[in-house]
Amino acid sequence: MTLNKYFYFCVVLVHLAGVIAWASSVVDIQSKSLSKSELSELAGDLGIKRGQTLNRNRLDRALKDQFQKKRFGDVQVLFQNQSKGTVIWLEGTRLRKVGHLDLSQVDEPIQEDIGIEKLIKTGEQVDMAQLKTVAGKIKQGLEDAGLFNSKVDVQIENSPDGENSDITFVVQKGQAQQIGSVEIRGVGKELSDVLKQRLRIRSGQRYERSNVQDQAQELAS
Repeated sequence: MTLNKYFYFCVVLVHLAGVIAWASSVVDIQSKSLSKSELSELAGDLGIKRGQTLNRNRLDRALKDQFQKKRFGDVQVLFQNQSKGTVIWLEGTRLRKVGHLDLSQVDEPIQEDIGIEKLIKTGEQVDMAQLKTVAGKIKQGLEDAGLFNSKVDVQIENSPDGENSDITFVVQKGQAQQIGSVEIRGVGKELSDVLKQRLRIRSGQRYERSNVQDQAQELAS
């Protein structure tokens, strides 16, 4: 199967073979990730119909509108050129209300620091932008705790009733970093030695951004 890939809010990113035949008509619309009703809904939102000629400008506008509607996430439009026309493959995730929210892999202090309960709530509709924002804040919280190179992914599983999406934040913690040398610049050696004695951070301790910032503020006061 020869496919050309087209992502929402973007120009053509990948041509696996040939070029998209924008003047050809759509002979079929298929999907591997969407149900029949979801496929019909997304195709309707994008204005893609069987027997219709492809129009790049119209598709661009429809994809941007779809991004604003926030009904689907990770939308991909793939083109399979055939002699009789073009088969459109639509892939993505239908966004629903938050069902079960799994934060078991996110440390409670990080949940509290970023106010995760205010960012995403069970029963409220969620979109990919919100989920990516929360994932980014979790990652930043891990780095602030000295766990650099951590990874945070979002798993979405649609419930059988078709009304809710169960959300899981999957965390891969990076290796904890330790403080190396501690230097105080901008003052003489004698004063630097005195200030170092006041510090509660030492070489070899685990790095935490908040502790370093607190110490810097205390020295400045």
